[in-house]
Amino acid sequence: MCGIVGFNWIDKKLIVKMLNSLHHRGPDQSGYKFYTNLTFGHKRLSIQDLSECGKQPMELDDYSIVFNGEIFNFIELKHELNKRNIKFKSNTDTEVILYYYKYYGEKCLDYFNGQFSFAIYDKKKQTIFIARDRMGIKPLYYYLDGETFIFASELKAILEFKNINKKINNYSLKHYLLFGYCPLEFSIFENIRKLMPSHYLIYNLKSKEVMEYKKYWDNIINRDNKVNLKNNIHSHLEKSIAYRTISDRPVGVLLSGGIDSSLLVCLLKNKIKNLKTFTISFDNSNYDESQYAKLVSKKFNTMHYEKKFTSKDIIKLLPEIINQFDEPLGDNSIIPNYLVSKLASEHVTVVLSGAGGDELFCGYKRYFHFNILKYLVKLPSFFKNLIKIIIRPFNSFKYFSKLNYLLYDSDSYFKIYSKLFNLYDKRVICNSKDFKNNLNKYFKSGSVDDAILFDQSEYLPNDLLYKEDMCCMAHSIEGRFPFLDHNFVKYINSTSLSNFSNFNKGKIILKSILSRFMGSKFVNRKKQGFVFPLSEYIKNDLKDIFYNEIFNFNGYNYYDKKIIKTCWDEHQLNKKDYSDLFFKIFMFNNWYKNWA
Repeated sequence: MCGIVGFNWIDKKLIVKMLNSLHHRGPDQSGYKFYTNLTFGHKRLSIQDLSECGKQPMELDDYSIVFNGEIFNFIELKHELNKRNIKFKSNTDTEVILYYYKYYGEKCLDYFNGQFSFAIYDKKKQTIFIARDRMGIKPLYYYLDGETFIFASELKAILEFKNINKKINNYSLKHYLLFGYCPLEFSIFENIRKLMPSHYLIYNLKSKEVMEYKKYWDNIINRDNKVNLKNNIHSHLEKSIAYRTISDRPVGVLLSGGIDSSLLVCLLKNKIKNLKTFTISFDNSNYDESQYAKLVSKKFNTMHYEKKFTSKDIIKLLPEIINQFDEPLGDNSIIPNYLVSKLASEHVTVVLSGAGGDELFCGYKRYFHFNILKYLVKLPSFFKNLIKIIIRPFNSFKYFSKLNYLLYDSDSYFKIYSKLFNLYDKRVICNSKDFKNNLNKYFKSGSVDDAILFDQSEYLPNDLLYKEDMCCMAHSIEGRFPFLDHNFVKYINSTSLSNFSNFNKGKIILKSILSRFMGSKFVNRKKQGFVFPLSEYIKNDLKDIFYNEIFNFNGYNYYDKKIIKTCWDEHQLNKKDYSDLFFKIFMFNNWYKNWA
C-alpha cells in the first residue's frame, strides 16, 4: 500500500505538505515530479521489489504513474508482455500497469485482478487517467472546482490546499447519521468527491475539465448457476488466497475467532510457514472471542499474538484513533480494528482479513429480519396494532422494541432495510426518505439479494473497507481481502442462495467446511462480530467523556440536545441501547473539531 497525490499545477511546498500528511501510508520512500502543468507525488510502502527500481512516480515513454495497491495477477500479465520482447526495469506490478495502459488504454482495467487506485499522466494526450478497483478497497478522493483539480489517497492530503471551502455536505451528513458512513460518491465536504469503485475518470489538462467518468465493471447478483458450491469453493478461495500471499514482506492474519478469519487460517495452514495470527480482547467476557481465536491458533499451530485492552487503554488511545479519521465514521468497530492493526504492525507488513464474508454469504441477521419485515409491514393496520399490543410487555427487550419501531411507516423495501441501521425515532436524527430516490435502485424486487447487493455496493466500500484501510495504513501495514477477489465475488453471486443461507442462518457453506476442522460447536455458536463493550463503557468509564462531547459541543447544530438527553437517560437506566447513536455523534463532533 502507498499514498498518492497530484494536482494540475506546479507547487513544491504544497506537494511536500501533502506527502507529509500521508507519511503513514508509505514510510519507506517519498517521491514527486513536476511536469509542464502537473505535479505527481507518492509515498511508498515497499511490498514487492524492495529495490530502488520500484520508486514512484514511475515513467515509461510518454507515461507517468503514481499507484497505490497491488495487482495480484501481475506475474501472468508480465508473461503476456514478454511475448512482445519487453525488457523490464523492475519486478513491480507498477511497471506492468504502465505497459498495459500503453497498449490497451483504459481497457487495461479489464485485465487487472487487485486492489488499487492510481493516476497515469499521458503526455501526448495531456490527460490524467485515474482509476479505482472494482470493490472499492483502495480509496481515491478528488477535488474539482473551476480550473483546479486535485486527487489524493486521503482527504487530509487535499485539505492541505488551503483555498478549499470546507462546507459540510448536508446529504452526506444525513447519510452518515442514518448509516454511520458517508455515501458512495460524496465526501463529507461539498466540493470533494470520492472516485466510485469500478470507475475511472479522465481529466483534460488543456481544457481543465473531466472528459469522461465511466464505470468499467458491474457487480450483479444473478443466481442462475446451479453448481454445488461446496465442491468448488475451495479452489476459488484458495486461488484468491494464493494471490494475496504474494509478498516480499512477512504476511499474517487478523484472527477474530469468527468464521471468516478462522477459515482463512485453515486454508493457509500449509501455505505459510510459521504463520502469525493476531487478536485482541477486552476486560468484558461478553465481548471477548479471543478464546475462539486461541482454539484456531492451537489447531493450526500458528504463532499467535494477543493483547488485552481495558477501558483505560481505550481512553488513552481515543485521541489517536480520532485524529486518524479525516472523514467521520460511526462504526464503533474502528476501535478493535485499530488496536489489532497496531498489534500486527509490530510483527508483519501484510495482513489478511476476513472482511466481505458476511456480505457474500448472508452473514448478518438483518438479512433475515428484512425478509420477515417485508411481509409484516404489508399487514393491515388491525394486525399491526394487535402485534403491538402483544409485544408491549416485552418492549424493554431490545428485539421487541426494534420490531415495534420497524413495523410502522415503511412504504418501500429500502425504507424497511434502512431502519435496520437506524433504530431510533426519526425525530432523533433523520428520516430515510431523504435517501429514497438515490438508494431505492438497489431494492427492486424486495428479495434478500437486494439487501446483499446494497451492502456489497455501499456498506462494504464506505464503511468496512474505509475502516480497514485507515486502520491498517495508520500503522503502515497492508490489508488484503481474499473474499473480495472480484472473480470470487462474481462466482458467489451467481450461485444459489440456498448454498449458504436458510430461513435464519447464513454462511452454511463456510461453516460446513470449517466444522470439519473445528467441530460443529465452534461454528454454530452465536455470531458476535468484531466489537467491544461500548454500551457498558458509556455507562461507566467513558460516561463523562461521551457526555461532555455530546452535550457541550457547539461547533455545528445538527441534533436536538433535548431529545438526545432523553435517549441518554434511557440508556443509563438500561431501558434502551443507544450506544450506536452516541458513537456517531461523538465521532462527528470530534471530526468536526479536527478537520472542519
